[in-house]
Order: sequence, then structure tokens, then C-alpha cells
Amino acid sequence: MKLHFKFCFSLIISLLAIYTSWSQSKQDTIKTDRLIITKQYSPTLNDAFKIKNKPDVSEETKRPERSIDYPLISVPVASTFQPAKGRAVSLKKSKDQLDLYNHYVRVGLGNYTNVLGDYIGNFQLNNKQTLGIDFSHFSSQGGINEAYFDDAFARNELAVDFESDEGSWIWKTNAGFEHFYHNYYGEPIFQEEGFMFNPNFTPTQNYFGFNFGASADLYDSFLDNVKMNYNYFSDDFDAAEHQMKLSSDFHFNLGGKNVHNQIGLKYLVGEFSAINNGFAYGQDLPFEENYGQLITSYAPSIFIEEDRFTLKVGAEVVFFNDAERSENELYIYPKVEANYRVIPDNLIAYAGVDGGLDQNSFRDFVHTNPFVSSTLNIVPTHRQYESYVGVKGSSGQLSYNTRISYKNEDARALFRNNFGANPMLFQQANQIRSFEAGNSFGVVYDDLQTFAFDVEANYDVTKDFNLGMTFNYSVFNTDQQEEAWNLPSLYTSVIGSYQINQKWMLGANLFYVGERKDFEFYQTSEGDVSQTVDVDAFADLSLNVQYRINKQLSVFLMGNNLVGGNYERWNNYQVQGLQIMGGLSYQFK
Repeated sequence: MKLHFKFCFSLIISLLAIYTSWSQSKQDTIKTDRLIITKQYSPTLNDAFKIKNKPDVSEETKRPERSIDYPLISVPVASTFQPAKGRAVSLKKSKDQLDLYNHYVRVGLGNYTNVLGDYIGNFQLNNKQTLGIDFSHFSSQGGINEAYFDDAFARNELAVDFESDEGSWIWKTNAGFEHFYHNYYGEPIFQEEGFMFNPNFTPTQNYFGFNFGASADLYDSFLDNVKMNYNYFSDDFDAAEHQMKLSSDFHFNLGGKNVHNQIGLKYLVGEFSAINNGFAYGQDLPFEENYGQLITSYAPSIFIEEDRFTLKVGAEVVFFNDAERSENELYIYPKVEANYRVIPDNLIAYAGVDGGLDQNSFRDFVHTNPFVSSTLNIVPTHRQYESYVGVKGSSGQLSYNTRISYKNEDARALFRNNFGANPMLFQQANQIRSFEAGNSFGVVYDDLQTFAFDVEANYDVTKDFNLGMTFNYSVFNTDQQEEAWNLPSLYTSVIGSYQINQKWMLGANLFYVGERKDFEFYQTSEGDVSQTVDVDAFADLSLNVQYRINKQLSVFLMGNNLVGGNYERWNNYQVQGLQIMGGLSYQFK
């Protein structure tokens, strides 16, 4: 509301003025009658190329909405603190692969006693209704040599969804359950000679989640869609969080222009009540923190199309209420993007500016870094603006997107090592909780400016051989913090898939993550120690081979983390080294 309010308002007015003057300068060719042509906005090549900035390296298999066919190889993904399963890469079907199957089962077993189990099912109840079930399990008994504590973990997810086509509208419902188990196995940041933890100390954590959602897509109506989603998330230390999201898109005609509108509501309420079994970082008081936040928004926009030029002009008005702090804020963000088709259907130049109020949550933090403590401060990130310029397009077998951006954020969340209390407090196991041994992460907030250069490309060498590449280089500038904790300046990946013939398929994934910074602060018998530490860069290579026995049954062999060794994904958290897993996949009707 300050400078960024004036900037957004001025930018929108300026763009409208430019367009008006440009349109009026053209000579009319139709004089006798007034011709008005109204058409829906049609997506261009711009909509097909959305850059994936630092894509999540822990991909999960998603359930296709319709009948599925899975004679495909599962390309491995990055080894984070655990080897996560990969996503099946889409390959063109040969003539004998036209049979569609709506049930898919995969099981695998590997070293570290890693166990994988997946089931994806799609039931066609009738011509209009379908039911989908997606279950996944991944677990390990651990065995990392450098792990300070037990590093076993387990992850279970179940999703069920129902869809009904009513002709003029489609409605969907979904529900899901998630359970994650892990140990805070990282080495404590303090080192006191001769100190030993009580053998009864168990650094375990369990996360539980439940979600429910519903949506409706309408046709031949001013109302385009309505969506609702609810998430519940909790842990072993009395943390509990409820998150509700509501949104709707609708449109109307104003002055011959189709105005698209989006309204939204996000409500987040939760508490951290780590009151069982001990102290809170050496304090003789339980830790309790409540939060309640409401975000409501309205975002109108219009599309202007003229020959090769397309302009989206819009803004978002956001009202924020913090119930716990009795604070209210009003924000206005720009939503502007211009596209120019330099070579129609092949090369597009684009530029824009965006912004928003991003809601952070305990669940989101856990999904990013499972080793956070149950003592976090939750506030939203105020993304004042993000301006960008780039080119994207395709030429024959090559598609690409190159972008330069500058982003200004207030209260950007950064993961940082938690304080390590005096080891003398830890002589008795019941004096501390699982995450209080200097072996967990908290969240600190700072104003962050980011300059980034992104490249994404995909090349189809042949119809059966595909290569993809992503590259990101970022420069961070913080306000209060010494570093942009745990954010790498460099990230790059190369992924490939090759269907050799009808029987054999290969996949590979190589990625590199640059050096990161973390901060350690802990107590010793001689006083407090604080220091900035380097978390080394790492490379990770995964290979995958699958042999198709018949149309329904396949065997696979995966090798993960073939070159990275026991690198640290987070400070003092080594990952599993070389991982080999083999198994079977079976699809049926």
C-alpha cells in the first residue's frame, strides 16, 4: 500500500493508455456499419509453456483421471533424505499397446530394506461416473553409516476421488489420508567431549493428515467453476492445523470485453502445544503458539488481442486478517502479462509483473523439510511483485522457455538449524523432546530480493528418445539475515527416456544442487558458539531399466544416487548412498 500500491496502479493505467492510443491510430476499413466481433480468449503457445522454477525433486505418482496404460518405465528422482519413488515417463505407444488398463500395481524391494508399493485404480461406474483410488507406500529400515540416530522412515498416502458428468456441468469430490514417520537422525550441532545421550532417547516423529475437497465445472454459464478444499494436519507433539480454501471463477462482458474474475478465501488456524515430555529448548515452560489467519481476494482481468499481440491486464485485491495478533492489512497486486508472437506458433516474446500473498502452513513446511520442529511461527509471505521477461517456443522436435526475473518478497520463510541447548540438560532422556537435540530446523523470515535466470528445454531426439533439461541460477539479497539460508544459487537437471523396442525401456535422471548456507548456534560448558556453515553442493544420478514380459507384466531395476554418495540434503542430514531396487509392475482391467 505504500510504494507498491502506486506502482501497480500506475502500471495498469499506463498499459491501458498505450493500448487505447495504439488502437485509435489504426485506420478503419469498414465505414458504413459498426461491426462487433466477440470471441472467447483462446490459449496460445504462451499457455503451453510454463517454466518450472526449481521443480520439486520428490515427485509422486499421480492418478490419471481416465483409463490408464502403464507399460512404462519409472524414472527415478532425487535422493533427498530418503529415496523417493519416481514418476512414470510418458512414451509413445506402439501398435500393440493400444489396450487400455484401469488398474496398476507396482511392488519393489531394495537395499536399506527399502520397500515400495503402489496401487492405482480407475473404476468406470457407468457412462457418466468414475471412481479413482490411489495408494502408495514407501518405507526403509535405514542404515546410513553417518546417521547419529536411527534413520528408519515410512510414508503412506491414500487418495480417493469421484467424478460425475452431468452434461452441462461436471462435479468432483475427493478425500485423502497421509501418514509420515521418521526420526530426527541428524547429528546434533553441539559437540561436548565425552557426552553420550541417554540410550532411552528416541528422536521419532509422526505426521498425520486428512483432506477433503469438492469442485464443479460449469458450461454455458457466467460461473465457470467452484472449488473447495479442507486439510487437517497434526504430529506427535500436539500440533494441529486446519486449512480451508474456497475459490470461484466467473466472467461477464463489459464494453465488448470479456472480464474474467476470480474470488478466493483461505482460512488457516492451528496451534503448537509441545507440552508433553519435557522442556522447550532448555526453558522450564511448555511451548505454545496459536495462529489464525484469513486471506480473502478478488482478481479481475481482461484479455486484449490484436494481431500478434496479446495483453492480459488485471490486479488482485487481498484482505488479510491475523486473528491472534489483531492485525488487518489490505494489499493490491499487479497481474499483467504481454505476449508477442514473433514467429506465429514457433516463437513468443513475453513480459509481465505479478504478485500475491502466499499462505504458509505447517503442512507445507513439513512436505518441504520433514525435520522441522513442532515449534514454528507461521505467517504468510508478502510477494510484493515479481517482474519477468523471456522467450519461449518450439521448432520441430525442440521446445524451450528462457526467462529472467526479479522478485521482491517480505517475510520469506527460510529453514535454519534450531538452537542447540546445553548438553547438560540432555543427560536424562525425559528432559527433551525428539527435535530438541540440536537436530531439527526452525523457520526464520526475512525480506528477500531474488534475481533469477531460468531455462527449460525439451528435445525429442526420435519418437522413442526424449531429453529434458532445467537450469536455474539465482542471486539472493537478504535484509536482516546474513544469508538466504538453505537456498541454492544453482540448480540444474537432465532427464531422459528411451524406449529401445517393445520390450526394453530405459530412463535416467541427473541433477545438481549448488552449495547452501546454514547457521548454527549452541551452548557448551565454555559458553555460546555461533557460526555460519557450508552445506556442500551435490550431484545425483539415477538410472532405470524396465523389461516388458507381456502387455500386462513388467520387471524393473532402479539405481538411485549412483554418484552422489552420502551427501547432505540438509545440514547434518546425510542421505542414503547407492540404492538398488528391483520389482514387478502389473496392469489389468
